[in-house]
Amino acid sequence: MTDAGAAPSGSPEAIAAELVEARDEFFAALDASPAARRDAPDLVGEWGVRELIAHLGYWVGHAAESIHAAEQGRADTFEVGDME
Repeated sequence: MTDAGAAPSGSPEAIAAELVEARDEFFAALDASPAARRDAPDLVGEWGVRELIAHLGYWVGHAAESIHAAEQGRADTFEVGDME
């Protein structure tokens, strides 16, 4: 199991492997939850599984855009956006 607080080991291959492991653990946790619970609107606060996955997907995309901007030397021009 991946330690969520641990820093990645550094190499791109190791980071990719850790991301794959974390993704697999996430999907395994979803698969292990009862279908009725996955459809509940209050899994975390008022959010259900659908809302949580949409939220995670948005921030994964945001992180990828941030990395891409930094790689192109545009990190200082990247918009953080409204977090509300």
